[in-house]
Parts: sequence; C-alpha cells; structure tokens
Amino acid sequence: HEAAAAEIRAAVPGAAIGVAHNVMGFAPERPGNPFDRLLVKVGHRFYNRTLLDAFGEGRWSAYLPPFTRLSGKRPGLPASLDFLGINYYSRLHLRFLGDGGRIGSFAYRDPRGRGLTDNGWEVVPGALLPLLREAASSGKPLLVTENGLADAADAKRVAFLEEHVAVLAEAEEEGLPVHGYLHWSLVDNFEWLDGWEPRFGLLELDRETLARRPRPSSEAFRGLAAAYLARSRAVSAGR
Repeated sequence: HEAAAAEIRAAVPGAAIGVAHNVMGFAPERPGNPFDRLLVKVGHRFYNRTLLDAFGEGRWSAYLPPFTRLSGKRPGLPASLDFLGINYYSRLHLRFLGDGGRIGSFAYRDPRGRGLTDNGWEVVPGALLPLLREAASSGKPLLVTENGLADAADAKRVAFLEEHVAVLAEAEEEGLPVHGYLHWSLVDNFEWLDGWEPRFGLLELDRETLARRPRPSSEAFRGLAAAYLARSRAVSAGR
C-alpha cells in the first residue's frame, strides 16, 4: 500500500488514498463464561485492531492463539493514508473450545429475535458505533465504504438503513470524523463467498435479462440521503 500510494500521488497529487477495513462485532457465546469473554478480546484485537495500529502508528503486533503471531513496523505507513474506509455488516459470537480441538468456534446468532439476514447474519446496528470510535483513534477521516444486508424480499432493508444511519448521526454528534456512507449495494451482485444467491441490492437484478428493478427500499434510501443533504446545507448556511 505504501509503495502504491507513492505512485498514485506522483501521478495524481490531489488524489485521496484510502483502504477499506472490514470490521466485525464480537460477543461471547456465553456472556458469563470468562474464557468466551477473553476470546472476544483476542478476536477483536486480531481482526479489528491490528490494521488500525498499522495505519495509525506505523507498527502492529497481534496474537491469534495458539501459535499465530503477527508483528511489524513501517514508519511511513500512516502518511500513506488520507482516509480509512470501514466495511461493517454483522457480529460473531465466540465460544471457547470449538469442534475438533480448536481453541474456539464462531457463529452468527439471533439473541434478540430480530431474524437473521438471508445469508444468516445477525443485524446489530448498535455494534457499529464503538467500532467507529475505535477506528477514529487512527487519526484519519472515516468513510463507511460498505454496509448492507442480504434481503431478497426487501422486508428488513428499510429498518436496517434507518437504524444504521441513526448510528451515523450519533457518531456525528460525538464529533467522530465520519465523512460519508456507501450502501452495499446499488444492484444485486456476485458475492465471492456465496455467488449470486444473496440479494444485497437496492435494485433487483434479473440474472437472465440483466434488467434492474428498484426495490421499495431504494426510495427509503433516497429519502435518507435527501434529509442528510438538507441538514448538511442548513449547517453550512449557519456557519
């Protein structure tokens, strides 16, 4: 990344250069179990924090039990980044001592009974805010580069959008440097893990004809965007 950033700046001095960091919420499978809670700390540190340290401080150190250790130092790395992208979708529940002798196992759960997404992910808007707070510790402007859900029936998407945009409003009130939000995705897409099955789009894609049909949630997204722009203009006019 550091070498690529130097090449881009040489060719386009005004370019804004960033990376997209996929972050994940973690929770103990058994909240009262100290080993599950410890596993959550280790998982969060390894999965979410290591990259933040690398780009925020130019050094990193991570441990994934029992044998995986990653550490390194690149002092020029923080200066190679103009903004940090955050991809957020869901939360994993961790349990100490998994199947086959593994130190732990992970699974998506639905402890609040809200219903999982079509591809079995938990919907947890509240886990995004603490992740944004931690990402802000990198000292970089933040951009939510991916956020969405697989919902072919378009039954949960409107509430999903409203709740996650509300989290962004909280982040703004706290003064976190969140500068934008990109929904995943505009049109149903091919997922590298699950192929064509998950339907993430605001627009439905007919895979035979490639016709695109707006889902009802696309209008909700339009309304949320319009409200945000109106608020931003009002704030700018008041300065």
